Amino acid sequence: MVHAASRHGPCFPLSSAAPLQVAFPTRRIPVAPVHPIRLVVSDVDGTLLNPDHKLAPETIQAAQALRKAGIHLALASARAPGAMVPVVAQLGLEGPQAAFNGGIIFTPNGTLGGKVDRSLTMPPQLVGLIVNALESEPVETWLQDDHTWYVREPNTPLVQAERASSGLVPTAANLADHVQGINRLVAMGNDPESVAKVEGWLQKEFGGAASIRRSMPCRINITALGANKGEAMKALAALYHVRPDEVAVIGDAHNDIPMLKSAGLSIAMGQAEGDVKAAATHVAGDNRGAGWADAIKRWVLPRAPGQVEKTEGA
Repeated sequence: MVHAASRHGPCFPLSSAAPLQVAFPTRRIPVAPVHPIRLVVSDVDGTLLNPDHKLAPETIQAAQALRKAGIHLALASARAPGAMVPVVAQLGLEGPQAAFNGGIIFTPNGTLGGKVDRSLTMPPQLVGLIVNALESEPVETWLQDDHTWYVREPNTPLVQAERASSGLVPTAANLADHVQGINRLVAMGNDPESVAKVEGWLQKEFGGAASIRRSMPCRINITALGANKGEAMKALAALYHVRPDEVAVIGDAHNDIPMLKSAGLSIAMGQAEGDVKAAATHVAGDNRGAGWADAIKRWVLPRAPGQVEKTEGA
């Protein structure tokens, strides 16, 4: 119904005439099917963990609710496998997990990294070139393979902070001697603006040969070209025997964008930057509270396999 007060301008001059009755033809608008969620792929730092790098009680309860609903939970992190194992164990996860942004996919079995299902390493020559290029930049350079974390100086504040949060023990080394079999190169700094500039020229110089993304404002992760969380999500989906449109992903950083754009349901954390939020279908609360748990309850559990089937059959 169009009321007289709203019909003005050159086409609808004001008048006191009775409201105009307009009949519109009925048309059935197709609605995209709502697929059940069978797998959640979650980032770890800044998403699953709170700022103290701990699992909140609400997060553990929400993970248990996923299991009860028949939904798998897998982690996709920039962390090394060994740094993921404590979180994986606390949540009681037994299926495949993605480390180094998908550079390694492993199945935990109680050992440091468990059984490796996939490992993508960077060409040694490329690692050497990047290591040399970063020598004059305001960052520390670290190299990591599936078991070892190589640093030039093990007692810097940045290395000690990483050791405290990850539980890994660094190995002091000449980086040029350890360019073989590297899954991740890290450029770590103290100033977000300076690190962002380093990321920019790294992408310009080496973006065609490696995956280069920040996982934190001051941390740049450099991995093999196919080692990004979008490909990691697809690989995990295949290992769990689900389709990508049956996967929900949750993340907070730039390295999460590829998986946020690839999944059937994507959720960005509340503290994420604007471009990360823009890549997601939903935005949750931040990781200081129960943001992860609330997101699971609000958007994932209602799409558990049994719930979707009930809705479709109603």
